[in-house]
Amino acid sequence: MGRMYSMSFEQVEVSADQDLFSLASPTKGVALLHAVYLSQTSDTGDSAEIMEEVVIETGARTVGSGGGAGAEVPLDDGDAAATCVGRINDTTPAVVGAGTIVVKHADSFNIRVGWQYIPAPEQRISWCEIAAGTAIYLVVNLQNNPASAITMSGTIVWEEIG
Repeated sequence: MGRMYSMSFEQVEVSADQDLFSLASPTKGVALLHAVYLSQTSDTGDSAEIMEEVVIETGARTVGSGGGAGAEVPLDDGDAAATCVGRINDTTPAVVGAGTIVVKHADSFNIRVGWQYIPAPEQRISWCEIAAGTAIYLVVNLQNNPASAITMSGTIVWEEIG
């Protein structure tokens, strides 16, 4: 088993489609996506059934903007720093670089119950540099503008092997 990491954002007002998480490929080896968790706290008493669409994509990209650098945290205290570099909440989503963006998972969820993506081990999404020095990104994108601004939190968990 490789080294495990997480990155989170907390209590962010989301009013536009955005890259909730963006992770560059590790500088060496392969990364495996273990889980993504999304929740919101602002529409708990809302009677409307609001559904949001989310996709997980991989490919060569120019990273988005409007968000910020994420804090990649090792799950084991004292472990080495992650080599995947992350960003959170980019309101200008990443744009396609050389090559093709591949949608690996598409889903929708009711914002009142949140969303958890926890694939079986054989279904984990992997990403790595195809050509040395060319980062491949894994992106978790909220596809549409929410009907109204929602206050979201989220966590992504991945493994780096190699």
